[in-house]
Amino acid sequence: MHIAVQPLTWTKPAAGFVKCNVACSWSEASNTCGGAWLARDSNGMALCHSCRSFSGISSLRQAEQITLSWAVAAMKDIRWQRVIMEVSSPRLQDLLFDPRGLRDQSPWALEIHNALLTFEMGCFNLVSMKANTLAKEIATSVTRDRRSNLM
Repeated sequence: MHIAVQPLTWTKPAAGFVKCNVACSWSEASNTCGGAWLARDSNGMALCHSCRSFSGISSLRQAEQITLSWAVAAMKDIRWQRVIMEVSSPRLQDLLFDPRGLRDQSPWALEIHNALLTFEMGCFNLVSMKANTLAKEIATSVTRDRRSNLM
């Protein structure tokens, strides 16, 4: 598994890879989260995407964790083998990019890392919010438009 910090704008993945951008939007008032992922190929073409609502979410950190877990599980379910996951959250950076995060958040962080190990090649990239705009807009539409029947 490889973890990297990438450029400020979205870039196409190398041939044979799928890039999956992941984002969430959390509403403190309703304790709900909108999650979204968007997978694109080496030509930049969208292969598929998904969004959903999560309820009973008590913090932004929990929203980001559950959204990333859901997106990684989707990549496994689709059975893509060469996957680049992109996130733009400083909180996820602390959990995923700091080796101490594996110990401190053991169940969740270990689950994510172990899921990545099932891919032929899998990695996380920390990207700017600008590089994650489309996924963020989709996630925001879930909470903004109160789309709770997205499963």
